Amino acid sequence: MSSIMEFYPEMFLSKWHLLVVFIIVITIIGVKIGGYDKEIMKRYIWKSLIFSYIAVTVIVTFFTYDTKHMDSQMIAWMDDAHEEGKGEDPGLLELDKDLVVYVGSFGDEEEDKTVKVYAGNYRDDKSFHGSVTVFIFGETGDVLKEESYEDITLEAGDKVEIDTFEVEDEKKPDKFNYLFQEE
Repeated sequence: MSSIMEFYPEMFLSKWHLLVVFIIVITIIGVKIGGYDKEIMKRYIWKSLIFSYIAVTVIVTFFTYDTKHMDSQMIAWMDDAHEEGKGEDPGLLELDKDLVVYVGSFGDEEEDKTVKVYAGNYRDDKSFHGSVTVFIFGETGDVLKEESYEDITLEAGDKVEIDTFEVEDEKKPDKFNYLFQEE
């Protein structure tokens, strides 16, 4: 796993950055009411802009980084599984190698795991509409979860999250199978 932090556009420009605009408007109103001269007004406005942008960006990054990192990691793992021509489990039920499901878990050793289920359509020109059944097995081979996801639509090239759930540390997902049923 890489220790270099990845950056995402949403960290630097998001709907939450509208707070910066609000803070700047409040600053402008405050310095106008305060009767400051133009040079001091510019300094306060610039300081307010820089400080509020940094503060909002740090807070947005704190709350969105893990989610964005998990999403990009899941897509990378799913891309690798597609390139290998199979999912995680050698007993793969799926025959169409361009429809792929990937199940990955995130979390430290001593804590509960966040499990994400992603589906991808690697076809160049054909969409998928139907259901996806996913079987998730633990390290001992026991079924942790069997879930059917109905009314799934994947356009050509789509890679989407279809489920997220938590499992206890001792019930970590180890293998999975899946079956696409087109309507």
